[in-house]
Amino acid sequence: MTVALARPLLAAAVYGAAATATAAGLQVTPILIEIPRGESSAVLWLSNTGDAALRAQVRVFRWTQDDTGDQLEASTELVASPPMLEVAPGQRQLVRVIRPRGDGGPGESSFRLLVDELPPPVGSEQGVRFVLRYSVPVFAGGDGSGAPQLQWRVTGSPAALEVANTGPVRAQLSEVGLVGADGTRSVISAGLLGYVLPGSRMRWQLPPSVDAAGASALRARINGEPLEQAIPRAADR
Repeated sequence: MTVALARPLLAAAVYGAAATATAAGLQVTPILIEIPRGESSAVLWLSNTGDAALRAQVRVFRWTQDDTGDQLEASTELVASPPMLEVAPGQRQLVRVIRPRGDGGPGESSFRLLVDELPPPVGSEQGVRFVLRYSVPVFAGGDGSGAPQLQWRVTGSPAALEVANTGPVRAQLSEVGLVGADGTRSVISAGLLGYVLPGSRMRWQLPPSVDAAGASALRARINGEPLEQAIPRAADR
């Protein structure tokens, strides 16, 4: 099964039709998991901060990127144990994320855990329930060496930022903006923009407020580290 990766990472749906609402209680930590080479598992905590018991499902997907963006395909390379669970109010439960076949091939592999809070049973008196989905990135098999190798360009029209990663590890892009020749900065994303996986290319359309025409450099945080780099401009298409 292949599914497109929805944005934002946290999505919510509403179940029920009563006049009152029950506070959604599912919390997930950490928000990013790494399983280094030589290790076979990591842990995920599901907490219930609400006032009613909740049920949740954890599914594993292999994460790739193509011309249409992020793609998820059901995978058995990682196992979530347990995959189904119930968490009492005010409690938390551990889910172990296991790599049963060891390190696999060379390089870093990318996955997503989809954690879905399940709707309450039909006929329950919980009112309107906001049922949450978390999408947790998991990176397995890295050895701590290597770095993303990024190439940037601005295309238009409409204006977009394209980023290619030829390095061996993912690049997390945050606090991204374009810098003009006069030093002015146009903000593309004040927080997380997204990821570019190894060997992949991603494209983000620029908001109208961004001055793409006068941009000469890109400023961002890559995996938390600041970077400023000149960017070539592609011919308009």
